[in-house]
Amino acid sequence: MARRPRAGLVRDHAHDSQFDGQRLIVACSPDHLDELIEQVKRRPFLDDELWAGKIARVLQQHPGVVSAKELAEKTGLSQAQVRAGVKWQKLELNCWHEQCGEKGSPQDDK
Repeated sequence: MARRPRAGLVRDHAHDSQFDGQRLIVACSPDHLDELIEQVKRRPFLDDELWAGKIARVLQQHPGVVSAKELAEKTGLSQAQVRAGVKWQKLELNCWHEQCGEKGSPQDDK
C-alpha cells in the first residue's frame, strides 16, 4: 500500500517578512513533515528561488503564454532575474521528475 503524502506551507523567507509567498513542502509522514519544516526554517534562501515564486504566481494569474518582457513587468523583476527564476523552476521540475517520475508518484510506491 502506498503511503499518502503530507503537505505543508512555509514562508519563502523565514526571517524577513518583506518578502512574499509561501513554499509547499511534501513529506511521507507527519513526523517527516515536521522535520522538513524545521529544515526549511534553518536553510539559506536563494534569490533565484524567490524570483521563481514570483514568476509562478504571475503565471497562475495569467494563464496562457506570457512573454519574458511581460513577466518582468508583472513581477517587477529584471530580464536577467526572470531568466534566473525560470532556470530555477526548470531545475526544480527536473529534480521532481527524477525523484517522483513524470506522473508525480514516488518511484518506490509503484
